[in-house]
Amino acid sequence: MQTSATISMAGALKAIKAASLRPREIKRALTIAAIGQVRDIKDRTSKGKGLKSPFKPYSSEYNIFKAKRKGGSPTVNLVFSGRMLGDLGVVKANHNEAVISFHRASERKKAESNQKSRPFMGITDKEQKVILKRFKRALFK
Repeated sequence: MQTSATISMAGALKAIKAASLRPREIKRALTIAAIGQVRDIKDRTSKGKGLKSPFKPYSSEYNIFKAKRKGGSPTVNLVFSGRMLGDLGVVKANHNEAVISFHRASERKKAESNQKSRPFMGITDKEQKVILKRFKRALFK
């Protein structure tokens, strides 16, 4: 079960070695790129889009339950209280990798459950290209 995403920067290693950059500069750029990806995951999820396809609809019972809550929306966006997606962030970053996951175990558990039926964590090929652009922009500005 994948409830974290690791960003691979293999395509940028050649440019990094040629520029003789310090690990601290690389870590900063990688963190900036990872924070952008966190925002993209949250945006994608709020629009009802999963990792590879739109989310399957909620059950009618859950829709009724959710509608009774103040501000409950029938949109399938994995938001009930907002705590799970609010906890999503960069939990580890160094000059080699950045890990996007959940800080609190309770939110990670919710995410694992959601990931089984409505996959949302991960990085598509298109998103990987955007991450690489962000990384290069932050590193070579």
